[in-house]
Amino acid sequence: MWSKIRDSPLAQSVEQMTVNHWVAGSSPAGGAGFTQPSCLESTEKRLFPLFLGKNNSFFSNILSNVGRVSLLFFFFLVNFYCPSSFFLQAQTPLGMVMDFQVPEGTEQIVWIRGKLGEPTASLVFLLWTGEGWKKSKVEIPVWIGRNGLIHPDLKREGDGHTPAGVYPIERIFGKGKRSLKTFPYREIKKSYHWTDRIDSLNYNQLILYKERGATSLWNSPLYEIMLVVEYNTKPSVPGLGSMIFLHVWEEAAPTSGCVGMPKKDLESLISALDSRKNPHIVIEFTDGI
Repeated sequence: MWSKIRDSPLAQSVEQMTVNHWVAGSSPAGGAGFTQPSCLESTEKRLFPLFLGKNNSFFSNILSNVGRVSLLFFFFLVNFYCPSSFFLQAQTPLGMVMDFQVPEGTEQIVWIRGKLGEPTASLVFLLWTGEGWKKSKVEIPVWIGRNGLIHPDLKREGDGHTPAGVYPIERIFGKGKRSLKTFPYREIKKSYHWTDRIDSLNYNQLILYKERGATSLWNSPLYEIMLVVEYNTKPSVPGLGSMIFLHVWEEAAPTSGCVGMPKKDLESLISALDSRKNPHIVIEFTDGI
């Protein structure tokens, strides 16, 4: 697969990535650049020699059976509250920790990262090769919501935020006929609409007919080609945010909550997607906030 997309503008050259916590069983999962939480790493270094008695004969002699069981229980609690496998951790504006679990079998990731409160982010494409992860050396700058990223539980209609999280890539729409060999594509018709009206029974859903207050997909150049970010779609809860797309955006300005990028880059990205590789979008805060 990688050889097929190697010559695309997005992935003209790639580099091998070493990611220690992307594997659950034999299937790739997780997020690029995410390292094991330091609290667990340091605890493992301290507890394993102590519990097993390696090079710690003093402790090995004084610890009773009850003490060892207690120590094992403590280690279990540390692992329970600070998991190290296939979880993406990102700090949120409210100081909470988001645990983003990427499903097993994910072999393609569109990875978008942004800083707190900023309407710009970066996008890279990641591919599992069977031996490790490879990413495009090309890092695409993208525009996001005018108020930056937000925890998905705090997202609300019209707040100008882009919801962080992990979302499956399932639907691609566009105008005109296109041939995507490895991904289903749906051509936008003149009657296609999408609504952000909270009082609509079709809130945050594709509508195949005109509805009062709904947005026409046909009339907007933004939807020349677009990818649906499956936030609040299954089911759609009125008021929690709608119409989150990865769409064409040629302006040097924030969006209302979507991820916007130049058409040529979006087309290149979409041509690289393969539905058989269970692709996902990972949107998350950069480190250090």
